[in-house]
Amino acid sequence: MSSVALVFDIIASCLIALIFLYRCGNYRRQHPITTVAVFISWSFSVSFIFLLPLDISLAAYRECSNPNVTTTTTASPINLNLVRK
Repeated sequence: MSSVALVFDIIASCLIALIFLYRCGNYRRQHPITTVAVFISWSFSVSFIFLLPLDISLAAYRECSNPNVTTTTTASPINLNLVRK
């Protein structure tokens, strides 16, 4: 993965999780461990939104940029001969 994009995505997901936690949580009345646990879980949840498209686009780019790699499929053909009576 591109390291700059990865670092940006991690920082963005942590910032979004902090904003959610500030808006939705009552951090003054909660135990600090609860706040940290919620921050970590929300950070991982939000990071999937950013990292999955990055991973897919980089994998597609690597596949297209390497001309020596051939892909084969092993799917069997579908029989479209339908019998009607």
